[in-house]
Amino acid sequence: MFTRKQTIRSTRKTDLDLVGVPAGTYLVNLEGKTVRKTFKIIKK
Repeated sequence: MFTRKQTIRSTRKTDLDLVGVPAGTYLVNLEGKTVRKTFKIIKK
């Protein structure tokens, strides 16, 4: 399992650096005051 918490600035944009993370399927959970969303990322 890979876990990392990241604060997103007011621009509401961020990069997710997956260098060094093994290939596989990952779920990214995004939670904020007005949003809760899950994204599926497949790294080959």
